[in-house]
Amino acid sequence: KAIGGNGNAHSVYADAKLVNDVNEESNFMSVSDYNNIIKERFPNQTEVTPELEVLLLKRELMKRMGTYTLNSIYNQSQENKDTLDWMLNNPSVLRHFIMGGQPENSSYLNAFNQLSRIYNANKADFSNRTVTKYGTELADLYTRMAIAMALTHDGSPFGLWIDSSPENLSDALNRYQIYKQMHKNGNFVVLRNEDGSPKLGANGAPQLDVTEWFEKYNVEEMRYICNNQSDDEEVLWLNEYTQSFIDKYPNEYGKYLSPHPYMDYRTENLNQPEFYNPALKDAWDEDFHGIFSKYNISYRPAAAGRSSLKKIWMFLRNKQGVLTGAVCGGISKIGSTTRAVHGIPAVVIGQPGHAAILYYWQDANGKGYWNIDNDVSGWTASERGERLPLGWGNANSNYARGSHQVVYLALSQEALNDYDNLVKSEELLMLGDVNSSKTEQEKMYRKALETQSINFDAWLNLVNLYLGDDTKTEEDYYNLAHDIGENLKYYPLPMYQLTNLLKPKLTSVESSYKFTLLQTRILTEASVTPNNTADNYYVQQPSLTRLEANFLLGKLDSSIATFSFDGEDAGKIVLSSRFDGN
Repeated sequence: KAIGGNGNAHSVYADAKLVNDVNEESNFMSVSDYNNIIKERFPNQTEVTPELEVLLLKRELMKRMGTYTLNSIYNQSQENKDTLDWMLNNPSVLRHFIMGGQPENSSYLNAFNQLSRIYNANKADFSNRTVTKYGTELADLYTRMAIAMALTHDGSPFGLWIDSSPENLSDALNRYQIYKQMHKNGNFVVLRNEDGSPKLGANGAPQLDVTEWFEKYNVEEMRYICNNQSDDEEVLWLNEYTQSFIDKYPNEYGKYLSPHPYMDYRTENLNQPEFYNPALKDAWDEDFHGIFSKYNISYRPAAAGRSSLKKIWMFLRNKQGVLTGAVCGGISKIGSTTRAVHGIPAVVIGQPGHAAILYYWQDANGKGYWNIDNDVSGWTASERGERLPLGWGNANSNYARGSHQVVYLALSQEALNDYDNLVKSEELLMLGDVNSSKTEQEKMYRKALETQSINFDAWLNLVNLYLGDDTKTEEDYYNLAHDIGENLKYYPLPMYQLTNLLKPKLTSVESSYKFTLLQTRILTEASVTPNNTADNYYVQQPSLTRLEANFLLGKLDSSIATFSFDGEDAGKIVLSSRFDGN
């Protein structure tokens, strides 16, 4: 069967049969089949045309999911067939899925099954050509939302961390529909008039309407709303409950998007009987603005054979005289939720003995960046064990393992802010992967860097290519380190860790000496990065660059040699002890 009407350029599977025998011979082309077609039809190609892009994306899908998995999915049900046909017949859908990154729990099979559930329950959403006032086609927005939900719901059910009862688990389909309705109903307008319309500034633009942000998020950004550790039941209620305080105190909207006005710092104690006393249910309902009568949130006292049901509202300050709250972990989890329910990406991160909140924001030009709330130790001591955006700086990577790597977000967000070039650059990397020639691969990796010079994937590919090439010399390794240093200067930790991968290849005193000087110079220059001006742009968060560079300079052994005034080496320049044996 041909996809897109061109059997040679777009063929993905042939004569697929809708049977449940997953052991049947695969109908999908293999990665090597795609390699042959691409090399035959696009020899010596260095630009990605629309026709080539479709082949590269389908090849990448095959590479990630595998022939067996795709065949199993396709033959399992009509619903799966429809979903896969939708994806493969729409390049933009396939692009969103590939650029959305690896599923949270690395299961493409489970992620696809969740996507199939969402797609088949809401087919009309994905052909809705309505364009919003912010210029967003709803079909494209809903596609990004659905993919983000699928990629974050691919593992064991998750939800409200404090209680894993069925009522507290998140469901990808349910959460998708909740956020779709909140977007439709204007729930992401933060600063609003009494009729719900956005308050306008002197320039006529909305003062703070997160609806526009939400509509423009790519899948990577959207994931940090979809993966929030909350129950689905309380999403709409918590949005409208916190919004009521923002409406009352609009000049303090930042405060009321955070958890701090709603919570005390104290040891969690949700076992207090007042929470589960049916006689107090109406009082709790009034306290929390109709949480039961309007929002139908589950309420379950303990009974024979079942435990009481814990909920978010029980952590919040109340008028019943019940002292409640949480320590840093609970505050940060709820604090990420108070932002996520307003359409703002947020996630919990770790600091030594502490949990903090990492949350997204935009500058006046619509460029994204991240801040830390409930902070104790700062960026240089912040880590996250789960996947980071674009997979850059993941805790399980060979270059970032064991480090406080949350600061990689400065680099990944800068790349995401330049999304069109990120996509082009990533597709050039896919094209480089088609060819087994190291020379051709290096050419395509460098071509990708011409498109986006801060693409960490491209630099990492080059490093790995060099490390596996016995023909490279110390000079080649040093020159690559130099190129990385100059291009990633404003992202000190990625630069430092990436160049360190090349360090073992620089065995001579001269090369080791030059390498130390290189890292020291780059970090020193980064430590005094100027703030951006109207005429000069350096990096989205210059203060973060300075902070991380100074931190690394404090850890770096930059000593080269010392002059000895006395003793057995009096009058001599003595190399640092780390050069012993060279």
